[in-house]
Amino acid sequence: MDLKNNFQNSNTEFKWAVAGSAVVSAVVLTFPEFFLLKPWEIGVLPLLQLAQSVSLFGWVALVVFPPIAMLLRRINFGVARILFWLGILGWPAGLILTRIVLQVMTGNPGITYLFEYPIFIITDIAIPLTYVKFKNYFMPR
Repeated sequence: MDLKNNFQNSNTEFKWAVAGSAVVSAVVLTFPEFFLLKPWEIGVLPLLQLAQSVSLFGWVALVVFPPIAMLLRRINFGVARILFWLGILGWPAGLILTRIVLQVMTGNPGITYLFEYPIFIITDIAIPLTYVKFKNYFMPR
């Protein structure tokens, strides 16, 4: 593959990552009460604080890290790889951890929001799965 094709492929990956970040950002701005959690508030139980903190980090990582990773991939593969995996796994990990904690604490995992607001299927499932398409770009060489 020549240099021109390398750049074009890298440019396409970056555009996908920016598009995913734009969609997640738009949903975050539309539904801030779902994303802008305050895990440090008084009265939040420690286990739920941990889960909410991971979730808060996760959506920020999902927005910021994949585009940066796509840009850095050819410059610093090691850093790009770490950012990519943190970006695509942080949000699902935070969601799963939060759902498990809620199930244990209340008996309700709180997943009805996916049916009430189907847009969250895109942010919670579709975008992370779409990024998996790029995993081969970040596997060890």
